[in-house]
Amino acid sequence: MRDWRSLTPEERRAERDKVSGEYARKQRMNANLAATLDLLKDDQFAQAKAWKVAWGCYLINTPEEIAAHCRAAAHGKD
Repeated sequence: MRDWRSLTPEERRAERDKVSGEYARKQRMNANLAATLDLLKDDQFAQAKAWKVAWGCYLINTPEEIAAHCRAAAHGKD
């Protein structure tokens, strides 16, 4: 999973520009969060980690990537 916080301001801007419009970006991030939580529905510890992931990560990663990261972090494999 790529970490939003590690991106430079230019990289962040480039990633934001891939999805035009503030509303569309927020919708995508909300949808990715919901999909990630659904993938983690049987793992409450990983779900807790998903809520702590930087919001921008939901823009630049797939729900599957974030879920894998959260599972690893929740169970000491990160």
